[in-house]
Amino acid sequence: MAKGEIKSAFYECLAPRLAEQGFNRLKSSDAFTKVDGERTFKFLLIWLNVKQGYFVCPDASIRFEGVESIFHKTSGFESKYQRGTATVGASLGAILGGTQDDCAFPIKNQAEIELAAELAAEAFNKFAMPYYNKWSTLGAIDAGLNDDPNAKVGYLRAMPWFRCSTGIIVAKLVGRKNYADLVSRYTNVMTTNNDGFYLSRFNSLVDLLNSTL
Repeated sequence: MAKGEIKSAFYECLAPRLAEQGFNRLKSSDAFTKVDGERTFKFLLIWLNVKQGYFVCPDASIRFEGVESIFHKTSGFESKYQRGTATVGASLGAILGGTQDDCAFPIKNQAEIELAAELAAEAFNKFAMPYYNKWSTLGAIDAGLNDDPNAKVGYLRAMPWFRCSTGIIVAKLVGRKNYADLVSRYTNVMTTNNDGFYLSRFNSLVDLLNSTL
């Protein structure tokens, strides 16, 4: 059975289960989304080729249009990629405290398609939905990123540039009192991380926030 046929059969099994929560598949993609105002909740299925078939790894994310609009004013992303970024998100394995492989469903043959869809739907309801509910406000994201700027939050933002940028944007939007201290802390991170590769973009973001908000 070809990979495309396996995918189609898998999504045919999974789609009705996610539709119950208002998530619908984006046409010709591996993602299911639910739009609620300026928020988009996404459930992405990442397909990994393995020797005996495939592993399907689910990823949960939330996009806030206002946050991403600000971020992309200085991000340097090409416009065609800007619509695909999330404000927070991670693989379900990372959300559970492990790695992507810790929440993956094997499909080695046609007989395993329905079981994999059932497991994916179960993981969606058990882990992704609580994640969406917990991090569905800017206040919650601000607390998760900025209450302890030194904490590891790979379940929200793994890459330091994204962590610092998202953190400082939401801090400004919610009016966090220690905003200036966070600017200093995150600037130090950007100065040392990756030999300061993203420092200029982060500085431009801070300048933008300070001049417009």
